[in-house]
Amino acid sequence: MKEHKPEYYRYLPHFQPFGVAFFVTGRLYGSLPEGALERLKEEKEAAYSRILNECKDESERKEEIYKLHKRHFARWDNYLDINRNDPQWLENSEVATVVKDSFHHWDGLSYNLVAYTIMPNRSGEPSFSLTD
Repeated sequence: MKEHKPEYYRYLPHFQPFGVAFFVTGRLYGSLPEGALERLKEEKEAAYSRILNECKDESERKEEIYKLHKRHFARWDNYLDINRNDPQWLENSEVATVVKDSFHHWDGLSYNLVAYTIMPNRSGEPSFSLTD
């Protein structure tokens, strides 16, 4: 497995404590309505800037950033739930298999895969689950 970096920076700080589990949500192209990504990005950046400018106390700032991430995730998840008209790629078992295989490809190289579920947006039935 490649070297572990507990902290790194791109647009925002990223923290990856060693030995903890991460919950990750991914999506495929076309799974969000037109313009949704840009709106989500702008909303998050504006809220983040407001928090940095208004919250002078570090513990208050951390709490507000935590709340921002939770709200942002909920908005992102809502967009995924309401988008029913664009292609539903994960309903196609061949596409779902490519996604599954890519998860397994990186297992042990970049992460230790414990469990996963691949679900199309609208059917409610997983294409693959856990350690298939």
